[in-house]
Amino acid sequence: MVFGVPLVPAVILLMILMFGSLIAQKILGLIGFAFIALGLPIFLFLRSISETDDRAMNILALEMMFRLKRKYYPEFGNTLTYVPMKYLRNGKYVQQILKQANRFNRRIS
Repeated sequence: MVFGVPLVPAVILLMILMFGSLIAQKILGLIGFAFIALGLPIFLFLRSISETDDRAMNILALEMMFRLKRKYYPEFGNTLTYVPMKYLRNGKYVQQILKQANRFNRRIS
């Protein structure tokens, strides 16, 4: 933990800010060093998230990943819906079962 933020997110944030600062300094001059100050609100946000749970960063990453993959978002009434399975993963197996059920129904009638 670095000032209440887990080490890996803190290092990633620091590296992004440092490289961003170097690029901004090349473009804007000495004002580019102020780019580092943009990381303070992000750092405080990460600190408040991980205040009680150090694994909260993983939960945040999962939420962001699933929000970016909202493929059928409008079909569920514009609500974020998580379904823990992939429908018809074994489609051929389901078709085989339906054919067997059809044959069974023909024998009965």
